[in-house]
Amino acid sequence: MRETNTVKKSRQEKKQIGQFFTDPRTAAYMASCIENPQKQTLSVLDMGAGDGILSLALIRRLLAFPVKELTVTLAENDLLILPALIDTVNTMDMLCREHHIRLHTRILAVDYLLADDDQEYDIVIANPPYRKIRKDAPEAVHMAAYVSGQPNLYALFMAKGIEHLKENGQVVYIVPRSWTSGLYYQKVRNFLLQSIRLSRLLVFSDRTLAFSCEDVLQETMILAGRKTREPSRIRLDIYKDCSFQDGTRFFFSDDELITKDGILCLPENESQIKALRKFSGQMSDFGSYGYVFRTGPVVEFRNREYLSEEERPGDVPLIRGINIQMGASILFPIRTGKNQYISSKAESVLIPNQNTVMVRRLVPKESPRRMIAAPYFSGREKETDAIGVENHVNYLTRADGTPLSAFEVKWMSDLLQTEDYDQYFRATGGSTQINASDLNHLPLRGEPMKRNVEQYAYPCLNDARDILRAIGMPETLYNPRCVMTFCACAEVTDEKWKRMSEAYHTTHDIIGFINEHFPNKAGLDKQGYQPNSRETFRDETLHCWVNAAIMEARPGIPTNSSENGYRFTAEFAALVRTYHTEDWEDQLSAFRATHEDYKTQLKQVKALAKGYPVSFGGQTFELKRNKHNRLQKLILEEFAPRFAKDPELLYIGDATDRDLVIDRDRMQELGIHVFDDVSILPDVVLYDKGTNRILFVEAYSSTGEFTLDRVKQVLSLCETTCELSFITAFETTRKMLSVYPHIAWDTDIWVAEDASHMTHKNGDRFLGRTLESLVSSTDSDSDKESHT
Repeated sequence: MRETNTVKKSRQEKKQIGQFFTDPRTAAYMASCIENPQKQTLSVLDMGAGDGILSLALIRRLLAFPVKELTVTLAENDLLILPALIDTVNTMDMLCREHHIRLHTRILAVDYLLADDDQEYDIVIANPPYRKIRKDAPEAVHMAAYVSGQPNLYALFMAKGIEHLKENGQVVYIVPRSWTSGLYYQKVRNFLLQSIRLSRLLVFSDRTLAFSCEDVLQETMILAGRKTREPSRIRLDIYKDCSFQDGTRFFFSDDELITKDGILCLPENESQIKALRKFSGQMSDFGSYGYVFRTGPVVEFRNREYLSEEERPGDVPLIRGINIQMGASILFPIRTGKNQYISSKAESVLIPNQNTVMVRRLVPKESPRRMIAAPYFSGREKETDAIGVENHVNYLTRADGTPLSAFEVKWMSDLLQTEDYDQYFRATGGSTQINASDLNHLPLRGEPMKRNVEQYAYPCLNDARDILRAIGMPETLYNPRCVMTFCACAEVTDEKWKRMSEAYHTTHDIIGFINEHFPNKAGLDKQGYQPNSRETFRDETLHCWVNAAIMEARPGIPTNSSENGYRFTAEFAALVRTYHTEDWEDQLSAFRATHEDYKTQLKQVKALAKGYPVSFGGQTFELKRNKHNRLQKLILEEFAPRFAKDPELLYIGDATDRDLVIDRDRMQELGIHVFDDVSILPDVVLYDKGTNRILFVEAYSSTGEFTLDRVKQVLSLCETTCELSFITAFETTRKMLSVYPHIAWDTDIWVAEDASHMTHKNGDRFLGRTLESLVSSTDSDSDKESHT
């Protein structure tokens, strides 16, 4: 970070040996991390000493303590820097003489990683060289105990310094932050975190400024700690650059910053701290639920003869990072001058064409989102047996090889794109890469117990799911917790439903039964249900079944009493006993004829809360009373008649019913592919038969304008020859102006208070663009959008 007056080297020369000098301000900060050593005689090791600036700053720090004698060892094998180092040693000697401190120095002009040094030190301070080396390099072989994957000199120096640190000794390093996570640094990380207790951490939030004096782009941190087993309080400082001005400071305990997998978290703001604390203590991760992220096997330079930008006979899709768009399904193909196809002959690097979630591996820290994921649905892009996945993409599979359902893929993709996961990864990700191992160890906070499982290891659980589904229960009431509860209340662990119980069962009984007969939540978790989950069973399963009239509570007992019990109604139990018999179908038909299914009951309850009557194109329905729906009503009654010649309503959603009005067949016919999920659709979708134009309308209340990314999301659903218009609707001009800079170019704006007019933002046409022209313009519009 600072170059001496003695040595002038080019950036390339310094990069070859991993040498970056320490700025005086940074050296002073590092020295300030050393606490009162409570000793009069001290020994110091400075590895990769350079011109000696760290040792000089440390001596100035130690002047504040009652130190009488110092022995300083400076290890530096760059012979060109030795004259500058000797000059600094002379300055150190003069300073110590002035303060009556006896100073002994020795310079080791060797590679310290290979040095035979049997001494231990009270203080280790270092700005080690940052450079990747081969696994068979002498340093890597000598320090093999700390090598896993691609070795880097700085990490080996970190381990070496701690090896030579005395008990209760102090250490302070300035290093890249990549060691804090990832498999390559796991051995070094485990050794360091088990050997010392961290006391100080500093993160530079802007990697372009932390080493600006050296013209190097590096995410860097400072860490300090003590070799002790005593718990410590960790101070975390956040500064933009090495001026150390206007920083932010937080304090943590060890277990708040070190995860169960031994990853050191470095949150930089309150949002990241909140995400860390939300996932704190979470024992389950993606891997523990049987999910495995893998890295795409197609390395371009090794497979050039199989790759093509244009499709050829026998080619299959090649998915790369650019195809993964935030909030959308995979966009394929995208014309960027990059290869989008790979020959089916490249069998060794192809994967089965199955549903998956794809995640970009390389995302700049400065990106609005670090976690960019998208669902991939097999057959949507092209009907092939296999596809290619480029090496800068991670993709999701099951460990046992069974395919993922479309439901799982959408659920997983949505989960990874939440703000909590983005902030959590920013706090835990030690590099700009998102590796498969990082994803596999992301915590999973119970959500899998709310999803559906296609096949359980216990046949009775599959039966319970099928029974609940057959009587019309919504998906949330035949998730894993529900089907295990069903078997517990029936006291069935095999497939003999004729012997099901009608006894009352408390939540304590139910949890005990499940943990005994379906350990670790039927193998879906690393642990069973805890006693404090009783309320979840009661509120999210048992009470719902009582409302659905298939279960009854023990009479005369308060709902929240531990003595309260639940049992299946006699009528429902009689139906269940016929399962796996020839009477099942007849009895099921009779039961459903006299029992309204619970999904219908829920819809009726929702309907009671709605209040805006709407009649449009022969359809009549109601929207719940709120500001958002009031604007949706105006869109249909004021906007559509004015700006569409012959409008047809394809879709409108409601906060309580996203499928309020939807014509899937008509949308499919027009080239809008929504499948089972409508979350990407805007609030209102209209088709103008008079102009062959599809109108996508967002009703803006507090969010929801058509940004460039939002346009791309909707485009991912479209494969149509119709003209497309994207309209953001507002109630007032004032509200429109508050978000105008964020609205995408070549989209339209309609304000209800001035209903007879519409504004088109830029472009050579007022309404409508073809799909082809929209796709080709979105990338070039990105610059225009950000400039606005």
